[in-house]
Amino acid sequence: MTFGSFWGDLYQLAMSSPPTKVAAGATSKQAILQPAGSRAVEGGFAFQNGDFYYIFYSAGICCGYDSNRPAAGKEYSVKVCRSSAVDGPYVSSPSQLIEREGTQVLIGVG
Repeated sequence: MTFGSFWGDLYQLAMSSPPTKVAAGATSKQAILQPAGSRAVEGGFAFQNGDFYYIFYSAGICCGYDSNRPAAGKEYSVKVCRSSAVDGPYVSSPSQLIEREGTQVLIGVG
């Protein structure tokens, strides 16, 4: 299960099979890290495609556009990271082995 809140990054937690409760002995693990700025991430969704696991999530400033727009690059957007294991590490690209900020795939401005 992928979960988190708008100001506290995203985490994963192993579930039992069928997924009706937390797996015995499971502890949450940070999946996505916004290392700088507001750490505003939410709405994580992880899935497997072939040999990789992908996690899509929303990040950025979402509200209050009536008088001020967010700085370029801080707009509310959808990002994605991938991993060869369901529990990570999730990276933006194969060259970013530590970075977990995500590759932007969609920008919304209000």
